[in-house]
Amino acid sequence: MIDHPPIDFDGDGTNDAYETVQQPDGEQIFVHYSGDHISDYASDEDHDGLVDRMYSDTNGNGEIDTIYTDDDGDGYMDSELALGGTGNPHAHPFLDFDGDGQGDDYHVAGLAGGGNLFTHSDGMGHVDALALDENDDALIDVMYVDKDADAHFDHLLIDLNGDGIMDAEMPA
Repeated sequence: MIDHPPIDFDGDGTNDAYETVQQPDGEQIFVHYSGDHISDYASDEDHDGLVDRMYSDTNGNGEIDTIYTDDDGDGYMDSELALGGTGNPHAHPFLDFDGDGQGDDYHVAGLAGGGNLFTHSDGMGHVDALALDENDDALIDVMYVDKDADAHFDHLLIDLNGDGIMDAEMPA
């Protein structure tokens, strides 16, 4: 398995720098920054060291709007899906990213094996939290949060008992 595969997020033929976030199940998410904000994510969902899916903010507004998929398993993106929202209320759980007791706005992107990725922006186009419902049960399993607003995820929150409430916190 390749721990840090070469990834060309912007399609210019040159591999880009990224941050690797390890999920509890071993899947890795590769986070790319454009300037001072997160602009793209990639994932190796089958743990073979090749990127299976890329989630991109192609218009630069701070929300994931396009999913690229590797259809033949070679690590190169073959197909593209523009997102327009899922419309499925099951896919839109109550999320309080900042802990103030109020539900926060977020953008939803589907995951290859089912489930959803929820992206929260700070209002200035900078992604400051990601939440994953990996098993598509409308409950969050894992959250990554940038608590100090430095454009890098610094906290990993995990739901240990499957109730959608984060029970454990550790550095990301």
